[in-house]
Order: sequence, then C-alpha cells, then structure tokens
Amino acid sequence: MHTKFTSLYVEGEVNYRLIYPESLDPVTVSKDMFGYRREYRFKSGEVFCIDLWERNNYGTRRWVVYVLQAGKAGEKLQLVPAVYPGAKILLKAQGKKRAQKALSLLKGKSLMCMSKKQISLIQYKTLKG
Repeated sequence: MHTKFTSLYVEGEVNYRLIYPESLDPVTVSKDMFGYRREYRFKSGEVFCIDLWERNNYGTRRWVVYVLQAGKAGEKLQLVPAVYPGAKILLKAQGKKRAQKALSLLKGKSLMCMSKKQISLIQYKTLKG
C-alpha cells in the first residue's frame, strides 16, 4: 500500500506543497483549469512533511504544516487534506504563526533521522508560541 499526496498550486489562492523529502520526484504532473498538480507516493513507514496554504478575498484562510508517516495496509490512519488514504500525524502546526514557526524549526533537518521525541519537541515549541 502506498500513501499518496497531491500537491496543488493555484497562483495567489492555493499552495499545497511537499516540504520533505525535497528531492523526491513526482509520480505524475498535470495542469488543469484549477492549477498545477503533482502526485507523490510514499511507502509504509516513510516520513514526509507538507505545507497546506489557502487564501480567500480576506487573506489567509488556512495554513497548516504536517509531518506525517505513511501507514500500513489495515492500519487506522488519520484523515489529512490532499493525502490518500490518510497517514499518521506526527506533527500538526495550524495557523500562520505556528506554521511559520514549525517551518523554521524543521528547516534543514532530516526528518528521517529525527526521533518521534524530537518531533514532539518541535510540536511543543510550535504550540508554546
């Protein structure tokens, strides 16, 4: 079983992007009337980070940074936008301030080398403000 993440870019409106791993090539790339899409696949147990940002006429509507772990067949997974069928959420930073802080704390770190305890510490620092 693979976990799929579909990135989406619509200029000025939506930016669902893969943060980590940076060098992963998409399985498929497409452009439709809504924007550019890229599909990435992860094997069971792989860790990845995504940044989901949306805006409307009033400004940023949603900004969430997730660190996720791809699940195994038959395992209970949490629902995450643009991730199918779901994943284990290791970190969730929601809102502009928390998302920016999480991104700065994660910058340059190799998530594959981080323990769940280290990711939990980033979660704590992010939520602490």
